[in-house]
Amino acid sequence: MRNRVCRIAVIWLAVSVTQTTRASAQAEVTGTVTAFVGYNVVPMTVDTVLRDHTVLVANGRITAVGPTRTVRVPRGAARVNGTGTQFILPGLADMHTHATDPQDLRLFASHGVLTILNLAWSPPAFVAIERRRYNSGERFGPTILEGKRMNWPYGRRSGIATIAQGRDTVRWAKGLGYEFIKVYSFLADSVFDAIMVEAQASGITVIGHQTSGIGLERAFRSGLKMVVHAEELRPSFTGVISSERADSLVRLFREYGVWLTPTLSTFQAITNTWGNPERLDRYIAEGQSAHVSPASLDSWRRNNYHTQTGNVADRLASYTEVTRRLHQAGVPMLAGTDAPGITGMIPGIAIHDELRMMQSIGMTRFEALATATANAGRFAAEFARGTLPFGTISVGARADLLIVATNPLEDLAALRAPTAVVRLGRVYSAAQLDSIRASN
Repeated sequence: MRNRVCRIAVIWLAVSVTQTTRASAQAEVTGTVTAFVGYNVVPMTVDTVLRDHTVLVANGRITAVGPTRTVRVPRGAARVNGTGTQFILPGLADMHTHATDPQDLRLFASHGVLTILNLAWSPPAFVAIERRRYNSGERFGPTILEGKRMNWPYGRRSGIATIAQGRDTVRWAKGLGYEFIKVYSFLADSVFDAIMVEAQASGITVIGHQTSGIGLERAFRSGLKMVVHAEELRPSFTGVISSERADSLVRLFREYGVWLTPTLSTFQAITNTWGNPERLDRYIAEGQSAHVSPASLDSWRRNNYHTQTGNVADRLASYTEVTRRLHQAGVPMLAGTDAPGITGMIPGIAIHDELRMMQSIGMTRFEALATATANAGRFAAEFARGTLPFGTISVGARADLLIVATNPLEDLAALRAPTAVVRLGRVYSAAQLDSIRASN
């Protein structure tokens, strides 16, 4: 009943708070045009700001972008005026998540994270049915891509123990609609090989964890396209990454064209919580105030980082350094947070900590922002074919946008407080977004 009430509240908010929002919601339903007039556009196709531009949107996609003086706004279009001072940019993408709870999904979208990539634990019914309601805009939340987790059975967890299971699971995942396969390190060599061969035959991309077992070079040679954590580049589960190993990693990534989602802020949160119950309590308090779902907060407690001994700061330093080296070598990267599965990773908020970490390794603000916009769209276009274009303000792209008060290319902190979020062409004001979070 509570979820139904929340859905009704979101729909009501989306169509009734302001005249502009009513008009944009109607435009989405009828297929008429919404015109975002007089904005400073951050297109993320190039490192620039297009001053005093207009963006036209219809049926959830961008149909025109150009100087306000030259773009003709169709008669009857709903106008959303930027007054020449606001900035509009693509919505953000978090490319490593574990979110199916409606409360967490609303958090992502209300903070401007309008695409996510779930990389384990999503129930089959969610993948096949429920997420389509989010992807279509029927429910308020991000567009959701999915990766099917495949690992050797361990503990009470089921897994892939035979070649036949590997092949059958790849076919099943492709048929159900997964965009990716996510492999783990513990798969038997023969099972891993069978998964890779079947994935290639089925046209589904493989990404994953490859710390040990198969090994990075063999995985890359077999067709792995993205590594999901910088910590997976270490030589063992407890090791740090030497300078010599970093050199070999640069060679491997460049030779095989593999992407990296470093999730540095995720391991920073783990480092903060390691052996530190007080820090866990603070993270939980922060999560509660941000309206993280109770189920996710419970998982933070069960992670048990706070019960560990010793210190892992040296590991974080080595993961950060190898990410810096790979960036310098031109390895393409994506922003991901593991939210809300890892302690402290708040849906929609943690992405800003990851962008801060990206800047700390030497990325410009444009490069860091690209990991959560244009790079994500480029990765999906290449490896999840059939996905609507996103991540740039360009004709044909999904009309998922952020409106902010100041130039994010001068300070990425501007992204933390959007004045509006545009989801598939529908405008949600800052007041509406606050109300949506409060309804959680």
